[in-house]
Amino acid sequence: MIHLNRFISLPALRRTTLLLGALYGQAFASGFQLANEYSTTEVSLAGAGGAAYAEDATTNFSNPAGLVNLKNPEFVLGATVISANADFSGSACGGIEGGFATSPFGIIPINACQLTRTSENGGTNNIVPEFHYAMPFNDRWYGGISLTAPFGLATYYDSDTPLRYQATNSKIQTININPNIAFKFSEQFSVGAGIDAQQMSATLNSHSNLMPNPTVIAQGKSPLIGPVTVTQQYSDSAIRNNADDWGWGWDIGGLYQFSPGSRLGLSYRSAVQYDLSGTSKYTGGEGARTTTTVLGSNTTTGSYPTFKTDTSAKVKVPAMTTLSFYQELTAQWALMTSLYYTQWNSVQNLTLKDVAFINTRSSQLIQPNQAVDITYPENFRNTWRYALGSEYKFNNELTFRIGGAFDQSPVNNTDRTIRLPDSNRWEGALGAGYRINQYLKLDAGYMHIWFQDAKINQPSDPSVPHLSASVGSVDASANLYSLQATVDIV
Repeated sequence: MIHLNRFISLPALRRTTLLLGALYGQAFASGFQLANEYSTTEVSLAGAGGAAYAEDATTNFSNPAGLVNLKNPEFVLGATVISANADFSGSACGGIEGGFATSPFGIIPINACQLTRTSENGGTNNIVPEFHYAMPFNDRWYGGISLTAPFGLATYYDSDTPLRYQATNSKIQTININPNIAFKFSEQFSVGAGIDAQQMSATLNSHSNLMPNPTVIAQGKSPLIGPVTVTQQYSDSAIRNNADDWGWGWDIGGLYQFSPGSRLGLSYRSAVQYDLSGTSKYTGGEGARTTTTVLGSNTTTGSYPTFKTDTSAKVKVPAMTTLSFYQELTAQWALMTSLYYTQWNSVQNLTLKDVAFINTRSSQLIQPNQAVDITYPENFRNTWRYALGSEYKFNNELTFRIGGAFDQSPVNNTDRTIRLPDSNRWEGALGAGYRINQYLKLDAGYMHIWFQDAKINQPSDPSVPHLSASVGSVDASANLYSLQATVDIV
């Protein structure tokens, strides 16, 4: 019996991760979440303001109850540039990592995996935009809308490294449309709530190769011509997967203001369920089989036809709860802190249906195509994030900010793979704001993220522990540069 699971484990199993929301790469909150990029101010404070900052229209996303602090209609438009490094150093496997195939001489083993030393940076540069609008309806009711990207990142590995069999170009993007309303019960207490219409799109490219090097698949002896050796080799095939879907969620928040300079905020964003659908495409690749006898060698070749399937997957991005406190120490100094709890346990065993692949059960040179369902364990755990920041108003125009945070990773040591070598991280940030006039204010922020080294020791199949797809570690860091303009309609 041929062990099909051993053949699909490296090129197909690994590539499911992106479509299911668990991208390889270093996210900028735990997992693949973008926690601060909805606001330049929050980048400057490392998220310390969170649900209690409530100083501009970005509070529509972080805590809609904070809308009651706005006196006039207000636009906020900004973007954050993310420059990430994710340096893998170790060994990776080029091609399928073991299994069996049929031949004229019966069932024979294939061990095409060759662990190759490699060092490659999968980091990329990306822009995350933000837009917010808020306005008071009267002295009790307030409204707002935000367009943000709460989840997403991208990585890229060159197609000439051993890592290409696990990933080349990978990307996940989300767009969240979030209208909210807020009601002021009193000068101290307000609440806000709204809905989230969230779109996710995912792209993943990788390579596949049954036997990247000439491999002896059969040896025997013919009664007519004596010794016979059969070798086989394949060139790379390209695998491209795309999927998208719209999901729906909701958010709610409360704000209690002990005084104008002291407030406590609590907000909750629900999980969002996606039923991703798209295409899985297998293209390119050639096979060559050489039969060597005492009479000489004979080589036959063949090319794979393009194979395309409709694929689908279910994934639920996590719910998040934020508790924040803001306190003015003097007329110039303010201190703030936030505690975040993200329910990443919504990401467990993930299944991608109808993956385009080839049927390795056949002894033909060019294997027939088929679609397979693949389940991949992630076993994410819930995480905490702690942030502390401060703001100093130098004068009526100029404000300085500084912040730091510690963020846990949802990835456990057993299930960590080269696609998602996520790890705990520390964040340090600073920034400034300058009010040009009563209508316009500009903010700038910078954050640096230090990731703990992520150890990788991931076998292609638990039943073959001595054959590993990747062994090594990822040394990662990131720089965030953020700009924002706030326009008040007075």
